[in-house]
Order: sequence, then structure tokens, then C-alpha cells
Amino acid sequence: MSKKKNEEERKPDLNEVDDQAAIEARIKEMMEPEDSKPVAKPIAIAVHEDTGVPITAPELPVSKKPLAIQVVNHEDISEEPEIISESETDPELIEAIEEANKQLLGEAETTEEEKPEEPVKVVEDPAEENELDEIVEDDEAVTEEEPVELDKDVPESESAEQPEADQKEKPLKHLDSIVPKSKVEETIEDNKTDEAVEDIIVKESDALLAAEDEKLAAAFQPAPRPSFGQKIKRFFGKKAVRVIIVMLLLAGLVAGGVVPGARYFVLNTAGVRSSASLTVLDDSTQQPLRGVTVKLAGQNAQTDQDGKIAFSNLRLGQSELVIEKRAFAEESKILTIGWGSNPLDDISLKPTGSQYVFTVTDFLSGKPVAKVEAVSDEATALSNEKGEIRLTIDAEEDTEREVIISGQGYRQERFKLDLNQKEAVPLGLVSARKHAFISKRSGRFDVYKVDVDGKNEELVLPGSGSERDDMVLVPHSTDEAVALVSTKDNKRNKDGFLLSTLTVMNLAEKTSKSVTTSERVQIIDWIGSRIVYVQVKDGASGNSPDRHKLVSYDFKTQEFKDLATSNYFNDVMIAAGKVYYAPSSTYVGASVAGFFRIDADGSNKQTILAQEVWNAFRTTYEKLTLAVQQEWYELKIGETKAGKISGEPPNQTSRIYMDSPDGMRSLWVDNRDGKGVLLAYDSSSKEDKIIRTQGGLKQPIRWLSNNVIVYRVNTESETADYALNLDGGEPKKIRDVTNTSGVDTWYFY
Repeated sequence: MSKKKNEEERKPDLNEVDDQAAIEARIKEMMEPEDSKPVAKPIAIAVHEDTGVPITAPELPVSKKPLAIQVVNHEDISEEPEIISESETDPELIEAIEEANKQLLGEAETTEEEKPEEPVKVVEDPAEENELDEIVEDDEAVTEEEPVELDKDVPESESAEQPEADQKEKPLKHLDSIVPKSKVEETIEDNKTDEAVEDIIVKESDALLAAEDEKLAAAFQPAPRPSFGQKIKRFFGKKAVRVIIVMLLLAGLVAGGVVPGARYFVLNTAGVRSSASLTVLDDSTQQPLRGVTVKLAGQNAQTDQDGKIAFSNLRLGQSELVIEKRAFAEESKILTIGWGSNPLDDISLKPTGSQYVFTVTDFLSGKPVAKVEAVSDEATALSNEKGEIRLTIDAEEDTEREVIISGQGYRQERFKLDLNQKEAVPLGLVSARKHAFISKRSGRFDVYKVDVDGKNEELVLPGSGSERDDMVLVPHSTDEAVALVSTKDNKRNKDGFLLSTLTVMNLAEKTSKSVTTSERVQIIDWIGSRIVYVQVKDGASGNSPDRHKLVSYDFKTQEFKDLATSNYFNDVMIAAGKVYYAPSSTYVGASVAGFFRIDADGSNKQTILAQEVWNAFRTTYEKLTLAVQQEWYELKIGETKAGKISGEPPNQTSRIYMDSPDGMRSLWVDNRDGKGVLLAYDSSSKEDKIIRTQGGLKQPIRWLSNNVIVYRVNTESETADYALNLDGGEPKKIRDVTNTSGVDTWYFY
């Protein structure tokens, strides 16, 4: 090959290497040659033109001495190696090799300067350096006419064989004997590695330029304006500002502790608020005044039923209090609202208008009633303990005024007041509850409601003409509801027998609803909004195990709840708001029978006795006596276990107790000496008190309020209902009525 080709193929080795890591790796490869070293980049090999024997330039450790080329002819292995003179060596090739060695030497020195702690050991064996010097001297004898062929592989067998040396001449040492052949074939150039290096350099350059651009852009951006919070922080971050604030606070505290006005100013500025309350009275009666206008600290309101008023969120300090009411003198004063609730003294207003007096008493007892209010337009007044009301009216040109009298639990009264009247007006207050009864005055059994003084009678449910005379009417103790059992619907079974209908009426709305129809319905009593009853199933045979059914019905939600079933019940009653029942063992077996307790809504069922109870007697308010065949048991109401007693009780009459709305008293009727005796059991003293003894007095009895009751009198001369106040007074007849039943003792059929 030509000399020009050799130079072009050697150019990759002469290019400057920019990658520092690649330079260090290349130096390490030259310094520490190993048999297992990775394949090196290829280098150009010079060969003889005639013989093709390579003139090798081995890869040697970095040395400051220039490398020499030894040209060996391997064609004639029998001859001794010929020493090539310097005149026969290609000067340009030698010059290129020396230039490459100088470049490698410069890179090595640069590396040594960067890493002085790891000096590169160039020559490890002085003998090798002497041999290289000899090779350089021999290479000077190489002639220029010998051909040189580059990149031709030399067979390992040829390179291993050495010609016999002439004993007269010094033998020429081949470069392969100094540096392994694998060193010559190492690859120096790797295109993929170069591309990766260039890509890394480009990316790093781009990142560096981008960072410089960002710095340059940031340098020309205007400084951001501080936020309000930052300004506040900077402001309070100044020591002088903090000192001034502390001094102002201390001064405010001192002033607030010494000067009340300053104290209230500081507290008001800090958002502190207070409250105040007072009661306004009528100076003439010392009774509370309702509807009085009170103004305080920019607020105004009116007093309530008890003459009381309360303000909140008031500013502290001095304020004017102004009290105004028509027909009364205005009151005003300056007061100081301090920190706290500020309960103010009662304030009495002096009346300036005309006063009218009323005396209110209970219609049945005749006793005065307190806290009854009289109202006429804006004028209001309350009764005192004597039942006296003084109503102050600004009459102006009026001759009469309407007055409304109302009290808790009493019927509201309305009437016209003559303003020329000077005498006191007496008023009897009647219970607000209505009394329901049945009357046949029209020839039919009609249901009415009426006040206890006989006024305001109204027809609630007209009769149909189909009613039997065994009707049952049971009023609710607190609600305006009444349960009625009758045959008024004229319904019959397949045998033509009249069926009974349970009807619930709303006295306030004068409405009614048929709840159920059966061969027989027996009401047990009310518990809350539920009416508890037993009915015989329509069409059920006599030996049916569920012929009788114990049910509760909620008249407000119209919900039914089956509590128990049996062929029949030996006994059913209500005590202390619980349902007690004893189902028969007939057609069901003794294992099902017993004595049970359950709530009206079907919850909390409990077994009292696991034996069939034939009868249950309520002998006292707190006890039940149970008959179990020939044995007797006693149960304290409220407990869940009955105890056996020695023998039968002397009295086997069951009492029917009717509890008051507040549960403090309970009514029951006894027959003594041919007369009915009405008694009230006091739950606190646990004693009975006789309320009334009267011939013909009997059940039903009911409560209109906690102190007003209604009882029945049935004699040859009359059947009527009477009202009585337990606090005193005589009973008053309400109306003549039909003798219907109410809550009664249980009977089975």
C-alpha cells in the first residue's frame, strides 16, 4: 500500500481526545497490560513490501523516550534477522509514530498534573528500556526501498518462529517478545463510544446555556412587590414598633384600671360585650307587666308573660334605660353596664290610665286562681294570689272594650267591659277539657261533648239507631280522644248477629274513625296514645287456639300491634302503664300458658309465672294476687317474679284504678253500706283518701286535669255525670246521660 494510505489510516490515532475519562482509561490500559484486557482499538501496522512481514509498533507504557520501529522479515526464518539501517526507514512513518507518542505523552503528563497523588510509572523494568533503545538503533538500518503494508494480520505461527541468529552478529529482538501480540490488536477507535461522548457533551452544554439564560433573565426581572402580610411582618419586625406597642398596651391597662371610662373604651375596642336583664311590675299590684317596651344601649324589646326581659351583646359603659307602656308613666335612668350578666333591679311603672278590677276563681272549688291574664288591646295584667286583676286602660273616647281572660288549663273567657263600670267583675274559670257522654234524648244514642259547667255542648257522633245498650265509652286522660264500642255500623256475621265496632273520636276536630269490627270488643284502657283491647276474631271457631287476640292501636299513627293470641284469656289488666295477661291453656297446652307482662307497643315481654293463672286480682294499688289452681301467689307491681303466699286472700275483689295525668294520685270506687265511695290513692303518702260518698256513685270515672274529675251517679231518679274539684268545693252536675260502661274488670266468654 502507498504511504498516503498509511497516513490516512493513522489519523484517528492522531486526533485529540477530549473525553477525560477516555484518556484516563487509555493511559491505564497502557500502564497495566493484562492478558484478559478488553479488545483495544485497532492501530496501523507497517509491513515489508517484499515479504509482508509486519513492522509492529507495540502499545507500551508511557515513557518520555521516543519509541522506535523494528522491521522484521519473517519470510526467511532460517536466516538471522536483518538489521535495518536508519537510512532504509520511511522518514514520514517514523515522524508520524513519534508525533503520536508525543501526543500520548502530553496527555499522560496532564493526567499526572491533575492527579499528583497517583503518579504514572512509565518504565517498570530497566532491561526493557535498554532493549527498546537497541531496537531503535537497529531500525535506523532499514532501507527506504522496502515495501510497507498496513493492517495486514500476521499469522501467529509465523510471528512465533524466529530465524537462527548469526553468531558473529548481535540478534535482533522482535517487538512481540517485549509486548504481547494482543496489545497490538487492541482497538483504539469505537464509533459508538465517540457518539455517546459527543451526545453527553452536547446535553451538558445545552443545560449550561439554559442555566446561564435563566440567570440572565432573572437579573433583568423587576423585584416582586411585598404582600400585605409581608409588610405587616416587616412593620412589627422593627424593634421600635414593638416597644411602642408594648408601651401603649401598658398605658391602656393602667388607664383601664384607674379610669372606668377608659377601661370600658379599651374593652369595647377589644370586642368585649355584656348582657343585662330586669323585670317590669305594675306598681299598683306588684304583678308582672307583659308587653312593656324597654330600650337599652340602642336595643329595644318587650317583656314576656312574667314581665321579664333580657338583653345581650351590649357595649360596656354608661347607657340610658327607657321603659314605656301605654296608660303607665314612662321610666328612664342612666346606668352603667359592666362586664358580666348585669341583673338589674325590678322596675315598677305607675299607672296613669283608668283601672278595672276582676276577681277570678275556680268554677268548681271557688278558690282564687293566680297568674290569670287579662288582655284588652295593648293593656295586660295578671292576677295575684287572691285572684285579683287590675287592668289599666287608656280609655280615651271609648265606652267599652273587649277583655280576654285566660289561664293555664282553663277555658278562655271573652266579654265586653263597660268602661263606666267601677265595681269589680267576678269570673268563674272552667276547665278547658271537654267531657264526652252519650245521650238518647233524640231517640238514638248520640255522642256529645260539653264543658263541665254545661256550656258549649256539641254533637260529635250521631247515633245510627242500630246500637245496643251495652255500649262502652272510654275517654283519654290527657288528649281530646274517646274510644267507643258499639254496634252503630249495623254490621252482622253470617248468622245475622250484630258485630261490635271500635271507634276512636277526636273531640277537638269532631271526627271519628272505625278501628276494627268483631263479634266482641272489650277495651282494657289507654296507655299513651294507644288504646289496648281484646277482640274475638270474626268467623273463628270455638276451638281455635287464636280465637281471642290482644291488640293495641295508636290513634295518632294509626298503627296496630298484636300483643298476644289465645283461645281465650283468663285475665287481662293494665297497671302502672304495663299490660298484664294470662292466656288459657285450652287447645294450646299447658306449656304455652302462664302470666306475662308486655308494653303497649309489643316490646319488653316478660314471663311472671310459667304456670296457668286462672284469675288476677288487684287487691291494692301496688300488688296483684294470682290464683294458680289451689295455690296463691302475690306480685308486687313493677317486679318480674311472683312469690307464693300461704293461703287465699280475704278479699277477692279486683279494684280498677284510674291514674291522674301527673301520676301523683289514682281514683278507685268502693261500695260501702249501699253507697258508692270515691277514693283517691296518694302515691307519695301511700294512703287512700275518701273524696265523695254518694248513693249510686259508680264507674266510669275520669280525670279532666290533675285536680278535676268526673264520676257517674246511677239511681232510680237519675243517671248523670258530675264534676268535682279535689281541692275543694261541691260537685256540680254536668248532664243527664245514658248509663254506658267504661273501663271495667275483665270477663271472658
